[in-house]
Formats: sequence, C-alpha cells, structure tokens
Amino acid sequence: MKNTLFNASAGTGKTYKLTDVYIKLITEFDVDPNKIILMTFSKNTASELKSEVLKKLSNLKDEKINKSQLFQKIESAQICTMDSFCSDVLKKNSINIGVNLNFQLFDDENVNNVLNEICHKKLIYFIKKDLNFNLFCEQMNLDISSQYSNSTVPGRAKSLIIKAQGMGISLENCKNFIQQPIDINLEQIQSVLYAWDINEKSLSSEKKIKAQLINVIKKSDNLHDFVRLITKEERIDRRPKFGKCMAELIDQAIYKINHPNIIAFAEYVSLCYQDFQNYKDINALLTYDDIKYYAVEILEKKLSQIFYKYIIIDEVQDSSELQHRLINSLWKNDSTLIACGDQKQCIYGWRDADPNIMNSLKQEINNRNGNIEPLQESWRSKKNIINPINKIFENIVFDKSGISKSLKNKLCYANYEDEKLISNEKINANINESYSIECLLPKEESSSNTNDTEAEMSAIAKRISLLINSNDTEKKPAYRYNQNLNKFQKVSNENKYQYSDVLILLRTKKNLAILQEKLKKENIPYIFHGSGRGLFSSMPARDISLLLNILCDPNDNLSSIGFLRSPWVNYSDEEIVDKILNKKTVNVLDHFEETYNEIKNSRKDLSKKLLSEIVREWIDKRNYDAIISALPNSDIQINNLKKIIDWIRENERGVTVSPGYISRKLRNYIQNPPKMNESAPLCINQNTVNIMTIHSSKGLTKRIVFIPELNKDSKSNDNTIFLEKIHDQPSIHLKINLSNNYSIISPNYLDADTKRKDLKIKEDINLFYVAMTRARDLIVLSINKNHGKPKYWFKYIDPLLVDKKIKIIHFNDLNEKESKIVKENKCSLNSDIIFEEMKDVKKLLKNHDFTRVTTTSLSQSKIVNHNISNVNSINKGNLGHAVLEIAAQKKWQINVELHVKRLLKKHKLNIDDASGLIKLINETIIYMEKETSSNFLISEFPFLLKKETQLIDGIIDLITINKNIINIYDYKFSNDSPENLKIKYHQQIKIYNDALKESDFKFDRINCFLISISEKGVGKIKVPV
Repeated sequence: MKNTLFNASAGTGKTYKLTDVYIKLITEFDVDPNKIILMTFSKNTASELKSEVLKKLSNLKDEKINKSQLFQKIESAQICTMDSFCSDVLKKNSINIGVNLNFQLFDDENVNNVLNEICHKKLIYFIKKDLNFNLFCEQMNLDISSQYSNSTVPGRAKSLIIKAQGMGISLENCKNFIQQPIDINLEQIQSVLYAWDINEKSLSSEKKIKAQLINVIKKSDNLHDFVRLITKEERIDRRPKFGKCMAELIDQAIYKINHPNIIAFAEYVSLCYQDFQNYKDINALLTYDDIKYYAVEILEKKLSQIFYKYIIIDEVQDSSELQHRLINSLWKNDSTLIACGDQKQCIYGWRDADPNIMNSLKQEINNRNGNIEPLQESWRSKKNIINPINKIFENIVFDKSGISKSLKNKLCYANYEDEKLISNEKINANINESYSIECLLPKEESSSNTNDTEAEMSAIAKRISLLINSNDTEKKPAYRYNQNLNKFQKVSNENKYQYSDVLILLRTKKNLAILQEKLKKENIPYIFHGSGRGLFSSMPARDISLLLNILCDPNDNLSSIGFLRSPWVNYSDEEIVDKILNKKTVNVLDHFEETYNEIKNSRKDLSKKLLSEIVREWIDKRNYDAIISALPNSDIQINNLKKIIDWIRENERGVTVSPGYISRKLRNYIQNPPKMNESAPLCINQNTVNIMTIHSSKGLTKRIVFIPELNKDSKSNDNTIFLEKIHDQPSIHLKINLSNNYSIISPNYLDADTKRKDLKIKEDINLFYVAMTRARDLIVLSINKNHGKPKYWFKYIDPLLVDKKIKIIHFNDLNEKESKIVKENKCSLNSDIIFEEMKDVKKLLKNHDFTRVTTTSLSQSKIVNHNISNVNSINKGNLGHAVLEIAAQKKWQINVELHVKRLLKKHKLNIDDASGLIKLINETIIYMEKETSSNFLISEFPFLLKKETQLIDGIIDLITINKNIINIYDYKFSNDSPENLKIKYHQQIKIYNDALKESDFKFDRINCFLISISEKGVGKIKVPV
C-alpha cells in the first residue's frame, strides 16, 4: 500500500475508510497489528476507531483468518491519541531523556493557577528591582487589581509561556527573541523630512505634518527628546505618502527609545518561565506539551528503537508543529504514512494547529509517489442540505476589512470544486422535500422593544417545540434519518423527532444563559456540553463550600448563616433570626448548640483525617445525597456531588496543602468559576436538546442543528504581544498603544499581525463550514437583526435567501402557532420547585422515616452464588461481572484471558482460580453478542430511586435499547434452577424496572431478564414484573 492522503470532506466516512484500511492491512497484507499505529486527537475518536476495527474484524466471513489471534493483538496494538502515545514513549524512555520516571500530568486548570501566582509574584519583585520594567508596566497601563486577566503584564507573560510550550520553545533567554531596533537618530529624521518637497501646491495635511515635525525637532536635542515631545502631539495623518513615510520613522524612533523597557519585560518573562520550570521539576509535573516535546526528542535523537511499518493519522489538518515533528519522526523511508484530513475543518489555530502542515504532508506524499484521494460522497446529510452548502462555500470570497491585499476578493476555497460534497443516493432514495435549511428572521419593520438576542433565543425555543410537539406535518421535515436502516424514512409514530435529535451550536457562550432561560420557558429539557462553568455554580459545590468555610474559619458568620439555611441543617430564615436577634455574639453558631458541637468535632478531625473523608461523613449523617436526589435533575446533582468530592480529593494530595487552602480555593472558584463543566446526566441516551460550542462539535452528527447569531462577529481579544517562528527562529512581536494614539511597535509587527489575522479570518469561515456540516435532516439558522447590509456569516447565506433556496420563517409566525402546542415535559430546575420539594424531604428527615438501602439488600436471598465448581466464591462472581462489563463496553470484542489475569489480584484470586472462570465468561460473551447484536448497549447503569421512605441505589448490569424497546439483563453465576432464580431475584428486577420508568429514557416497553451462568451453560430467564 502506498503513502496516501485522504482529502475527506465533512460526513464522507473517514472513520469507515481508515478502519477499512486497517482491516485490509492485517488481513490481506498480513501486517502484524503491533507494526501499525493509528493515532487521532481525542479519546472518544480513538475509542470509536478501535470499536469499528473490532466490529469489522468480527463480521468477516473468511474462515482462513485467525480472528482470535488478531483480537488478542489488537487489544495491545496502538490505536490511540497522540497524547497517550507520547506518554507511553516517555514513560519507557524517561531515564534516557532525563525526566523523572514518576512524572504526573499537569492539567490546564492547575497550569493556569500556578502561572497566575508566579507571574504576579514576580511582577511585584521586578517592579521594585528594575526601573525599565517599571516604565514598561506604566506604558501597558498596568492594573494590579486585574492580576488574572490576559491583558495585563502578568497575563501577557503567561500567554507567551503557554504558547512557547505548545511550540516546543524555551524562554530561558527570552530577550534573544525581541527584535533589535533599527539604527536611527534625530539627524536622519530631519534629513528625510527636508528631502520631501512639501510646497504651496502640496496637500494641507502634508503641510501640517511638516510644520508639526519641524517644531518638535527644533525643541529636541536628541532622539529621546524627540520621542518624548512627538508622543505628546496629535498623531500625524498617515494617509498621504509623506505622512506614512514620516510615521514609520517615528515608529522606529519610539521602538528604539523603549527597547530597554521591552528587554526588561523579556527578562521578567524569562524569570517567570524559569520559576515555572522549577515548579514542574520539583513536583515531577509535565504538561501535555512537555510530554509531546520529550517524546519527539526521544524519537528524533533515536534514543529508542520504535518502528511502525504503517502510520495512520486521523484529522491531520489539526496538527501542531510538535505533532508534525512527531509524524515525521515515525515516518521513515521504509514505512508508509496514511493520513486523513480536511483543511476546510481546520479550526484549532488557538490550540497551535497549523493549516500549512497538511499541505506539507501532501507535498511530501506526492514526492514519494503516493496517492492523494478525495472523499466527497456524503453519508451524513440530505441532498437538500448538501446542495445549498456547496453553493455557499464555493462562492465565499475574502472581503473582510483587515485581510491582506494578496487575499482580498479571492475565493476562500479555490479548489472547492474538487472537494465539494456529493449526495449519496442510497440514503437519499425517494426523498421529496422542498427545504432542508431554514432561517429564522425578525420582521424588517419590527419595532419591538424586546432585546434582540432574547427575541432570537425565544424563536429558537419555539421552533424546537414545534418540531417535537406539533401535530402539523408541515411544521417539520417529512423524512427523518433511520439509524437502523441507514437511510431517510418518512416521519411516523415509529420514526418521529425527539429532543435528543436537536443540537444547538454556539460560536461563544456569551448568550448561553439567555438561551437556557428561553428553553426552560418552553419546558424543553436540555444539557450543555463542553467547557462550561456549571460545576462550581451547582448546588452541591455551594453547599460543600459553606461547610468547608465554617470548618476552616470559625469567625466566618456569613458562611455560618448560609450553612444553617442550606440542606445541611435546613433552618428557616425565621428560625435563624429568632435565635440570634438582639443577642450579643461573636459566633453565630454559638446559638445552635447541637450543630456547633458537630462542627467542633469535625474541626478536631482536620488534623487526622482527609478533608474529603470529613465531607463524606457529613453527607452520610445529614442524608445530603438523599435530599438532592429528591430534587428535579437529581441525577445531574448527584453526579455534581461526586465531581466536587473528586475535586477535593485531587487538591488534597499535596504534602503542603491545608484544608484552609482548599476551602479558599473552592470559595474563589464559586465566585470566579473556572472552565469545568457541570456533570452530564447519568443517562447518556437522555431525551434532551444538546447545546455545545462549534469547536466542541467537531466529528459529531445530529438530525437537526440550530446555528444562531449569524450576524454577530466573534470578537476575540487579540494579544498584542505574540510569539511566532520565522524560518525556525522564534520572534516576539509587540504593539503597545500609548495614551495619545502612538504605539510602541516592533519592526515586523504589522506583517506578522496581518499574516495572523489572515489565518483567523480563514479559520472563522472554516468554523462556519464545520457548523453547517453537522446536520442530517435539517439546519435552522437565525439572526437577531434584519436590517442594513448583511454581515459576518449572514452575508454568505443572504444570496440563497434572495433566491428562495433557504426557507424563511419570521419570529412572529412562530408566536402565532405557539398556542396550538401541547407541552408534556417536566419543567427544569427553579427555586419554586426546589422549595416545594425540599419541604417534603424535610418532613421525611424530621420524622426519621427515611432509610437508605441497596438493591441487593432487598433481594430475598443475600447468598447470591450456589456451589459451582471453580466458581464458588463472591470474589469470582465479582470478577466475572467486572470482565463482562468491559466486554459490553467494547461490543463483546475482548481478550477474556488477558482481562481476567489483570484483575485477579484486585479480586484476591490466583491463577489457579482462573481457568474455569475464563471458560464461563467466554461462553457468556458468545451468548450475549448474539442476544444484543443490533442493540445500543449501556453497561453498569447506576441509579438512585426514591420509593416511599426509602432511597434505593443500585447498578444494572446491562441495558440494551432497540427501537424504543429496553431490555434489562442481570448476570447470575449460579447452578440454581430458573424457577428458583426468578423467585429469589424478582424483587431486585422489579426495582430495576421501576428505576428505568422513573428515568428520562423514552420507551414503549421494558423487558427484564436474568442471565444464568453455570457449568450447565448460559441461558436467559425472563422475569415478569
């Protein structure tokens, strides 16, 4: 097989193609899977690729192929992310490169925190130490109070350090990357000024410029004086050639005079960088970029003999310079590269992705007589989506202000004809629809006082409600994609739209809160995916923060009152006021004796227990998880509780970390939340509208996609100090705006900044392409203003609106139809519901009738297993369950023996116990693969069920879903008869059934089965409930 680049447009089946290549290599070319590496950028994609390889291998009919042996080899083969591969390389060769063998990952959140602290502390030190640095900070208009903003001096330093890490550049001698000033003096400026023939016939602006400069030069003894005086003057007009020429000389003079201040800033950056490196070394921490850098060094210096005959790379357009070096270090003369990518989907420039790398690889493949193979046939979208998309993107030209002259008015995608999407007639057979793209618009003459954004988000919510709830077939697409049949079919009761079909894509999260509010108003369930700020704004985070505050700070009366009002204690405002009103006290808790005694006991425990342990004790004794389980969206809140405890455990690991530090850090995160998303519901198949940013949606497909705010620009805060490489030489460019419209600007800043802006404009168009190519059935676009000249993304679709290729729906039309909709969904969380639900929970707690139990404790028999030869202990049963869980997650394609041996120690078993168990598990897997072949699988599904005065928690071994029919499976390692098993476990299975009925699964029927696993064989027992 030759070196190949698949130029794969969106939805053309790149995963299918790459896994086909992999299967062909290991079956037809007889390549050992351990001589192939398949790398991608995300864990989800890597898992998907591996599952698809195993599935295709399983479905092969050729009896000559030794599937069992291949399965075993694939289990240990490299189908992975680039990050995990680099981590493996470094762990095996850390001594060779001088890295601590026990290094830990330094995640982005902690990197930011540490860099913020270092850069701020060094700022204070350097301001006192260095006058030039002090002057630099004055020119930057430093605001100490905004220490964590990227626009401040510490923020600029942090950005440079993070950028340098991504590029594999050391900033130890940062001043070497500052450009030298042009050698200029006052005499040269004067000479050029008088060389211009400015006379009576010249422009008045030119005469004004000359007079202004002559006056300043007369007052100046040297270049310092000239710069000091000219920067106090009105900025000269740069439009005439004379003005432009003199302005450039002034820029050079300002830069030269301020160069010592800039060097001082570079020395400050170096000091911050060195402290950051020292911190990582002392604590044995490495960032993802560090790991990649060291792995590449190991491979380039040949410190390890790593060879792959075939290197397969997915999403190659997203490669950074470091990742490009990694690919080249693996791609040797006697190896073959197979890459897949689409430059139209390069949207991660902010993450160091370089769009030129795919071109470079394409050129190298051509040089090695390889193949460039386009993939254009869409297996994703309706033809009524594909045709307008092609029309839009083949005609987009660069016309935005700020674009370089070399690109202005040129086509964005010059080769689009060779890459355009082609409709797949198999999945589009017999479709007859007028439109598959809509645009929601306000009326042009609308004079409503309603906020424009609120009106748009309200229209989106109403359109979703119509699509899902309306009985009017004209208000929704006539054909819906059927996953099982892999084609579009007419909408019917068996094939109808639901909330989980809908995806809303946002360019930024700025107006997310408004969108959420409008969805709640329409009773539409939703979940936001991605890097949000919800976890530290959640109820469990706030309540645990109150607990930690009063444990660590006895004088925090504000937190004490909040704690008393919270679910921990449940006092009403009236009760609190009654206790403390008109009473002299230093500590509010003095008047709540029982609670105060518990707090004091917990304070004593701080010296001998971990903070997470103390929090868990409070959860247990106050039934906190029971309380939040009674609230709407309880599964989300329970998961948030677990995530906050995990966060505490993660932060308490350090030897020098105190409970007070964790308490303050959590309080700070609640006030200024970092980017850590609220937990998703436990039910991954939940019938909810999905919301995410476009960047997060890469690789995803949904039936209906909404893309709002087409007429809004995504303004980014451009960093005016940035790092780039020019001919492999790092260079720092900067522009510092002074208060009088003059700037300190480095010699090549304008050229570098123009190049950077060109890439951003191109990437913004790529982002629109990614958004437009996520939908199968329907795209709904929207804007919030419909007057004036079309702007931003809206201008690209405006010609199709004029030609009636996209259906127009006005906001007002949606309002008229709203009254006809019947909404049956549960309302989202709000304070009124919480208050009402909490009253009921308080009653239960006060009456002491509330008990927490496990599902197995309610079963009639607590002795699960009977005497089975070689499987006669609880440990063996637990091990069997653990391996079957892994098998279900991997679609039953696993090496059982390998997994059993790995888990023996954990389950306190030895190798002699394994043989009979391996045989039983293999038989069960064969049986279950046939039983669940066409179903969607959820392994180990956890639940929390409130039933009268009991809170029941448990885990269902396996759930399968197929055409709204849910099957529950529970494994039983037992020699008991089917009738006895049914009797013994009837209550347990009934609880499972009830738990699913209470969940947000959408189903027509639930079937319940026990899977009996014994020496007699494997069988299915239906349990009627």
